[in-house]
Amino acid sequence: MARVASACGSALGGNTPCSVYLSMDSSDQGSTITTELQQLGESNPSTADISESQRLASSYCSDPLPGSNTIFGMLDSRPS
Repeated sequence: MARVASACGSALGGNTPCSVYLSMDSSDQGSTITTELQQLGESNPSTADISESQRLASSYCSDPLPGSNTIFGMLDSRPS
């Protein structure tokens, strides 16, 4: 799954596990965030919104709360 997701971003958007998200390059992370924002109702998110959301997701996924959804609905897949 991680290899498929990292190849072209994740169609899972907000359901992307942190471990997968952190293994992606910046472009794929941006695609994943764009999908997430679209799932939240932003049909055409701005570059600034994508960049800020990407920064926040990367920061959170570096040290997520065990057993909790991350910001923007990303899920931590690491064992608690």
